[in-house]
Amino acid sequence: MAVLPKRRKHALFASLSALFFSSIRCDAFTAGSRPLTRLATNFLSASDKASTSDPNSVKTSLDSQQLDFTLGYLNKHHADLLKAFAEAFSPLGAEMAQANTWSGGSFVIAEASIVGLDQRSGVALEVLVKRRGKEDVKEMVEFDLNAIPVPERKRYYGDLPPVPEDTERTVIDDVVRRMNRLCWIVGQPTVTGKLIQLAIQMGGAGVGNLRENMYLNQVPHNRYVRDYFYEQAALAVHDAVVLCSEGKCINRMLITSQFPEMNPSMDSYRIGTILEMVRTIGIKLAEENLRVRICVQGSMGGAFLFRSHMSLRRTMFLTLCPYR
Repeated sequence: MAVLPKRRKHALFASLSALFFSSIRCDAFTAGSRPLTRLATNFLSASDKASTSDPNSVKTSLDSQQLDFTLGYLNKHHADLLKAFAEAFSPLGAEMAQANTWSGGSFVIAEASIVGLDQRSGVALEVLVKRRGKEDVKEMVEFDLNAIPVPERKRYYGDLPPVPEDTERTVIDDVVRRMNRLCWIVGQPTVTGKLIQLAIQMGGAGVGNLRENMYLNQVPHNRYVRDYFYEQAALAVHDAVVLCSEGKCINRMLITSQFPEMNPSMDSYRIGTILEMVRTIGIKLAEENLRVRICVQGSMGGAFLFRSHMSLRRTMFLTLCPYR
């Protein structure tokens, strides 16, 4: 049977990596509407490009050991995730939405197990379906790793752009990265750290693995810890600007960063950390011959705010405008 964390300490760091990194993302907005496009932070690209691959032979499938371990792990520990996948991305989800419109509970996906996983052909699930007045049946469904929710379920789930192709990325890292996208769509981001650890154990390039000295409970964070997050955020913004220049997203984006020193809901919040990150992002864009204008919201006032919690009198918004 598949038992994931051999080294609990690394599993913890991988989970923290997913928790904090996934909260730093670029969202493309149109005024007065919900986000149309969400650009997942490209934290994986730097590590992926460090991986080696044979230029004459590009693998597109997991080997037998990786496949068996991954299927066993998902079936044993993440049955709820597989059910959510079946509801969001398969025709059964559309049928369930239509059947339950007038009579709730007339169509139920009781359980789901994964029987196939491939970089190209996608995910294959065996689903137990219960229809009111009929016998329970098992059905096979398949969907792509870059799938989007079926139209009938879109009001329950968001959407994310597909993961870009990268021939230098190892197969296990590529599959896990696409699976993490699906986890975000169905609202289960906590699984992503465990999948990253799975890829590390299965021979990946160490994507998402944090160094052992990344102590986030030490405030203020050490300089190298802050620099690590600054660099990742700068790479994410740079990649988003490149996509914007290619016409793949609009030019209005939002960065949300919530590691401890940048989370206003925690007493570890430090406005100086935000300013340092903005400086790093600005320098990163300036190195690409872009002009950068940084606009800082003014103070919220004094008087009773003077002795209030720092998060109440903080700089609420920073606007960073790259242009040519």
